[in-house]
Amino acid sequence: MKSDCSLSQKQPNRIPNVFSGMFSLLHEREEFVQGTECFKLPNIFQETHADLLANIPSLPSIVLPDNQRPTKINTACPHKNRKHYAKNMCNNCYHRLGRVKAAWACPHIDRKHYAKGKCQFCYIQNYHRDRVLREENQFKLEDFKYE
Repeated sequence: MKSDCSLSQKQPNRIPNVFSGMFSLLHEREEFVQGTECFKLPNIFQETHADLLANIPSLPSIVLPDNQRPTKINTACPHKNRKHYAKNMCNNCYHRLGRVKAAWACPHIDRKHYAKGKCQFCYIQNYHRDRVLREENQFKLEDFKYE
């Protein structure tokens, strides 16, 4: 009869592995070193995923319930899968089709209102001009502080 532990029988003076101390406590030292008895350990790396999950005790569900408030659905635009933004439209459709108010604080009264009563072009132009002026004033204030 051929033994499964042929390596341990061929090499009786081999270096003990990690489990040698554990087995030496359970069995006599001579039996373990000489390899007269074969000890098989369960190999967790050969178990299937289903076997591993079967051995784990079931845990309580941590999933939180959905919000009680129903989510809004885009009904005024063809993009039903996108997030609702305003007026039953997604972000893109609202900015293209949903805004109807005209600009009143700039010369382009035929364009749609963007912010501060201006169209998008005039608002961005005014924003950059104000930013440059703010930076210039900031430098003047810093020069004044150090004098």
